[in-house]
Amino acid sequence: MESLLLWCEKRDPFQPPPIQHTDRQTVTPVCRAAFPLTQLILTVAGMITDLFIDKFKFKGQNVKSKVPNLLEMLDNYELDNLIDFFNQPV
Repeated sequence: MESLLLWCEKRDPFQPPPIQHTDRQTVTPVCRAAFPLTQLILTVAGMITDLFIDKFKFKGQNVKSKVPNLLEMLDNYELDNLIDFFNQPV
């Protein structure tokens, strides 16, 4: 979640300078107005889940039973662990 907050703060090129600085507990007003944080998190988690399923679907493998493990991994996000999860054999 902190990664999403930082992305929201740093990646909006149209954000005016006075509201660029926020503490890590809040999201900038521009980001909050454009896309609610919970919706953003759900959308990103859904995209990652779809990518995981599709990666193995193209290999003819069904990994839908691993989706709960993936969602738990996303809740405790660490990039290296997520990459390992994607790369482990079924």
